[in-house]
Amino acid sequence: MRPQECGLEEKTLEIAAPAKLNLYLEVLGRREDGYHELESVFHAVSIFDSVRVSVGAGEGIEVSCSLPGLGGRSNLAFRAAGEFLSETGLSGRVSVEIEKVIPAGAGLGGGSSDAAAVLVALERLFGTDLGPEGLRRLAARVGSDCPFFVEGGSAAVRGRGERVEHFEAGGKLHFVVVYPGFEVSTEEVYKNLTLKLTQKRGNAKVFRDLLSEGELASARKHIFNRLEETALALEGRLREKRQEMERLLGGARMTLCGSGSSFFSAFADEDRAVAAYEALEAAEAGAVFLCESTLRRGFSEHPKGDSGANL
Repeated sequence: MRPQECGLEEKTLEIAAPAKLNLYLEVLGRREDGYHELESVFHAVSIFDSVRVSVGAGEGIEVSCSLPGLGGRSNLAFRAAGEFLSETGLSGRVSVEIEKVIPAGAGLGGGSSDAAAVLVALERLFGTDLGPEGLRRLAARVGSDCPFFVEGGSAAVRGRGERVEHFEAGGKLHFVVVYPGFEVSTEEVYKNLTLKLTQKRGNAKVFRDLLSEGELASARKHIFNRLEETALALEGRLREKRQEMERLLGGARMTLCGSGSSFFSAFADEDRAVAAYEALEAAEAGAVFLCESTLRRGFSEHPKGDSGANL
C-alpha cells in the first residue's frame, strides 16, 4: 500500500521525544547473548527533542539532525523507519527532521526516544494498528531503551530493556540534570563492571511502590545506580564533577544517569529544585536543565496526521 493509495499524499506529524532518567538501575548478571540482565525503573522527564516526520509519494528514508554528524543512516531514527516499513509492507518516502535538545551521549536516551517517536508518528500517519505492544516489538529491534519510549511515563524495565511494565507514579518529581560536556563509553563501563555476590543491592520493588503511592520524599532516598562507581573509577572527571556539584548544593545527592555522563538530583519540592538549578547554572557546572516528570503517551485514538500536529 503506497501513501497516495491510502490518502497520504503528503502528511506530517511533529512529536515531542522526552529524555529519561534511570531512577533505579541494578545489573543482575551477564546474559548468554553478551548483554547484561538489568532491573531498572525508567522515568520520562520534560527535556524534549522535536521529531518531525513526513510521508509522501516516492521511496527512500531521509534523516536530518540539528547536531552535525547525527543524521543519515547512523541515526537510530533511520533504522526505526526501516523496521516499520519492513514490518507493515508499506512503501513511500519517509523524511525525519530532528531538532536536538537532549545532549547526545549523556545517558538520557535521546537517540532511542527519537527512534520511538518515529515509530509512533508512522503508526499515526499511515493509520496502522500495531498499537503499543506492536510498536514496542519493533522498537526492541532498534535499541535496548527504545521499547520504553513508545509510551514513556514510568516503567519497570527488565532484560536488556525489552520487558517494559508501565505504572503510574503517584506524584510529580522535579529534577535538575547536568551534562558536563563530555561523553563516557557505555561499552567500557559494562566491560569493567564487577558484580560481587556479597555486594549490597537496592530494592526495585520498594522504590516502585513508594513512587506509585506518591511517597516522593521517601522514594528519592532509594534512587540507585549500580553502574555509577565503575563509571566514576574509569573517568576521573566524573568524580570531580559530582563532588563539585554536591558541594554547590550543600550535600544534596547527585546520581549518574545510566552509564553517564550526565548527573541528576531529584526533588519532591519544586522550589528546592529551582534553587538547585539556579546554583548550578550560576556556577556554570555544565549544560543544566530544570525538568519534571512527564505523562505516559496515550494511544486511545489515532490522529490522521494533520500537518504540524504536536503529539
